[in-house]
This record gives sequence, structure tokens and C-alpha cells, in this order.
Amino acid sequence: MIDSPPLNPHGVPSATAIEIVLTLWEIGLASETAVTDWADAQILTLEHPSADLIELSANGVKLCLNRKSIDSRSIKLTFVEQFSLKAHLLDLACDRSAEDFIAWVSGNCDGEDIEHREVSLSYQLDHLYCDYDDLSAAIQLLRDDLPALLPDCSKIASTFMAQVPDLIIDLRSKYMPACGLII
Repeated sequence: MIDSPPLNPHGVPSATAIEIVLTLWEIGLASETAVTDWADAQILTLEHPSADLIELSANGVKLCLNRKSIDSRSIKLTFVEQFSLKAHLLDLACDRSAEDFIAWVSGNCDGEDIEHREVSLSYQLDHLYCDYDDLSAAIQLLRDDLPALLPDCSKIASTFMAQVPDLIIDLRSKYMPACGLII
């Protein structure tokens, strides 16, 4: 039997700051540059920075993970945790951001437990977006229904973000582009 990591009060696996940074990079919310800058800043504030921080600073996250030169790894997030992080950062007023969020949930919600409100909304968005090819209806549904979920999403997201307050979240990544930017 594999031991699961301990959970914090919101049911999110407890993790080190480095593991959270790696996770945010892996799901596209932090750029390579943001991770390197974060590692640099941590090194400057710590009397004895870890070897993983030094490696991230010197070589960047992609190279470190490819070489397996750091012991830290990203944590496995549930669909609801990823949904919460992305929804928390989503600019609902931006059609492009809404479309990319809808495309992400549509591509990732299959097989998830519909008892979660985030999953239920994701299936509805997927149905409109993929089955009916009606992006405008999907965007309207997202704008109508997501605000009711945002307080819970924000609780989950803040559990992660509070542990890495100095990390710059890159909303221009390919998963969450900012309005007006073509990636």
C-alpha cells in the first residue's frame, strides 16, 4: 500500500514550497523564468539553501527534471485542484481566457466524479463546446455558473499560493493566456 501525503485542513496534500512551484510550472501556471527567479530569491533569503534550490537557480526546472538532478518532484493534483487553481486565476471577462479554460476542462474532465460541482460544470461545458460546437453558449454558462464556485476554488488555490507568495504566476502561459495575447 502506498502512503498518501498528509493533507492540510482543506484536504490538499501538504507539500514543500519547491514541490508546489514545480507543480505550478507543470500545469502551466508558472514559467521557467518565474521558477528560476523564485529560486534565486529564495537563495538570497536563506542561510543554507537546499541543493534543489541551487540546481533550479543554476539550470532551470526543465533541465533539472530531465536530468533528475533534484530530489523534489511536483505533486499529483486532482482535477478539482487544477480546476480551482486555474479558475481562481481566470479572467472571466476575457473571451480568449474563457475559451482556453473551457478547452482545458473539456480535455481533462473525462472520467472524473460528477458529484463535484467543478466536474459537473466541466461536463456541461464539454457538452456545449465539443458536442454542440457552441463556444458562445459555453462561455455564457461559464460566466453564469463559475462565480458560485469561486469561493471554494479560492480556498483551494490560496492553500497552494500561500506557500509560494513570491512566485510570479504567468497568466500568459499556453494554458491560461492573457487577453489580447496570441501564444
